[in-house]
Amino acid sequence: MRLEGTLRSWNEERGFGFIHPRNGGEDVFVHISAFRTREVRPESNQLVSYEVEPGQQGKLRARNVDQILSSTAAPSAVPERVVRRDAYGWLALLLFIFLYAALTVSRGVPEIFAAIYVIASIVTIAVYAIDKYSSIRGGWRVSEAMLLLLGLIGGWPGAIVAQQAIRHKSKKPAFRRAFWATVVINVAFFIFMNSVLRNAFPL
Repeated sequence: MRLEGTLRSWNEERGFGFIHPRNGGEDVFVHISAFRTREVRPESNQLVSYEVEPGQQGKLRARNVDQILSSTAAPSAVPERVVRRDAYGWLALLLFIFLYAALTVSRGVPEIFAAIYVIASIVTIAVYAIDKYSSIRGGWRVSEAMLLLLGLIGGWPGAIVAQQAIRHKSKKPAFRRAFWATVVINVAFFIFMNSVLRNAFPL
């Protein structure tokens, strides 16, 4: 029998939350793997339909969960926010490419920088993909501190690609603020170190 309820206390980082039944009663545990489609990430206060099954320690848990999208909500609201976030990410990446090219043409950029950005970005994309898979399967998660560190040392272009391509770590406001702070710090450090190295080893 299918039931309906409201998703409460959703933990996006760990991929689980609790459903409060529409007809009242004890909240039901739900894991991200119980959702039958993941095209739209679960959010707190979202209406869902679900079935129940016995879980650990006799507690009920949800299975075969479907999200019930509100017919009164503006259909373009969520896509518009997503498009805006995507645009900011791609714009930042494009501006950095222009900056890198301009410095290369005007002063020359040591090849070590290109190697660092390429290798760090490839590693970062792989780590984001692994963490995304783990979030779906309910396995071990990569810490946000590690993801931010990878961006800080030069993997942030890869992080932007991963955020847009696989829709991972692209919604949580606190993480995104911290992520963009690492981008600013990394780019400032890149400009500073490039200037120092050019002055120390002029062509």
